[in-house]
Amino acid sequence: MSTTADQAFDWIEGWQRTAAKRLEETEMMVSKIDKLRVTAASEGETVKVTVDSHGIVTDLTLSGAVKSQDPDKTAEQIMATMAKARNGLGKGASRIVKDTIGLESATGKAIMAGFRKRLRKPEDLLPESGAR
Repeated sequence: MSTTADQAFDWIEGWQRTAAKRLEETEMMVSKIDKLRVTAASEGETVKVTVDSHGIVTDLTLSGAVKSQDPDKTAEQIMATMAKARNGLGKGASRIVKDTIGLESATGKAIMAGFRKRLRKPEDLLPESGAR
């Protein structure tokens, strides 16, 4: 083999090793994010909410204190605690991405953009007043 052919072969092998390493890191990140669960509590722990990696509520616990408070207050606490848990989910995903593939990588940026889009508040998805 000529030197140029050897160099090309070495370059291809290096590229393959880099691609395999990135694939392994990405698979690790996906696995960790998939297992991510966040629990948040309201002040006084009247309400506890757990969300999964998709922001879906997987557990909701209400203390006995809700029996003696206004139902509207309980509803507000549930919604605020859900938002708190979902916010924690974004932070947890950010840590995982940073520790595995890096927040500045193209894949890391895409993953975090997906999280931001998925975890928006429902009112953020409504059209602006006057828009149709």
